[in-house]
Amino acid sequence: MPSENSKAKIRKRAEEQVRHQSRAMETPTEKLIYELNVHQIELEMQNDELRASQEELQRARRQY
Repeated sequence: MPSENSKAKIRKRAEEQVRHQSRAMETPTEKLIYELNVHQIELEMQNDELRASQEELQRARRQY
């Protein structure tokens, strides 16, 4: 499970990516879309980290 520090870093990176893609958040709908986009990117980043950890674990198991 990712630490709070790791989660904060992922959130920040996700927000940066979404800001580059989206325009101003003026309406509640635009704010909701922004948050959904951020959460989607966060989940994708967490999945990437999980896959890398699983691959590292498999390599370690094969080594030993």
